[in-house]
Amino acid sequence: MKFATAKNFAVYAAIALQTVTAACQPVDISTESTRRGADHDATFEASAKGADVVGDNATDDSGRNAASPVQGAMETNYACTLLDPDQDTTAVIAGGPTGLKIPISKYVKTPGMLTYASTSQASFKFSAFKHRNIWTLEWPSGVGAYFIHNFEATITAADTAKCLISAKETSAPEARTMLGCFDPATKIQMGNGTRRKIDALKMGDLVLNPVTGKVAPVVRITKGPEAGKGLYLIGFGGKGAAAVKVTSKHPFMTNLGLRTAAQLAPGDRILTTGGLFRKLDVVQALPESAGQIVVNIALGSTTFAANDHMVLADGIVSGDLLLQERLENMSRLSSLNPKN
Repeated sequence: MKFATAKNFAVYAAIALQTVTAACQPVDISTESTRRGADHDATFEASAKGADVVGDNATDDSGRNAASPVQGAMETNYACTLLDPDQDTTAVIAGGPTGLKIPISKYVKTPGMLTYASTSQASFKFSAFKHRNIWTLEWPSGVGAYFIHNFEATITAADTAKCLISAKETSAPEARTMLGCFDPATKIQMGNGTRRKIDALKMGDLVLNPVTGKVAPVVRITKGPEAGKGLYLIGFGGKGAAAVKVTSKHPFMTNLGLRTAAQLAPGDRILTTGGLFRKLDVVQALPESAGQIVVNIALGSTTFAANDHMVLADGIVSGDLLLQERLENMSRLSSLNPKN
């Protein structure tokens, strides 16, 4: 199908990205927590402070937050085991990916992921990959084409012993290919001030967002081969020299909007940690490497805004996995509006 006018393209883009609601009956997987001692209550009072607690609590050398506070939490008695940080809860959620168990406790325990509308209702966002009829939470190595689906899970009656959880899809499925990743030796700035190889990161590790200045958890990791494609070296020379190796479709924020590594040229301006745009000195296509492995991560956030999905990689501000997926799919939409 061809779209001959910009007006028609805009309509298509709006339809493609609109919220998809899933009609379903919520699953009752409620149980009652019996641990509500004084220590538990004190821990919750600290977590109820939300985002401010993230910066105050100590982190271990992995960049994880030791206290694992819940951002935006409100007063509750943890009668709903789904919200009990002492529990390890995994379940298939009605309205979510068919047959795929979602690690609910990971979102409850991770700063910035859980949002309360009231004491009786909490929610978190998550994503899952689908290839044919197979669902997974992480990118399987050796598979070249998946669709990414974004969901929002809602926990109702959260302040009672009988709680329910259900989910709905929040956007149209987006095609995903392994074309926008980092070299596995790339060092990522962590929330505790250290730098760690991206190949060593784990789900839940806290990473610094150099644009917002906040820490955010790793909620998805992709790792796999991308043979037959060379990396790009992107960076600055002179004072403050730095460079990062990425694949061709990795995203960078320029003064003209998001661009892939392959679209950049020396002299283009990209976003830096100071919030200013600096001219690139280095944009170099590197030789192909047989058996090349690449890695990418997605940061957890309550929004899909570009500023909330930035990492500092080898000293260069770059987009995360979610931002790369958005850019890749917008490129596909653009291809449906050929210039005449």
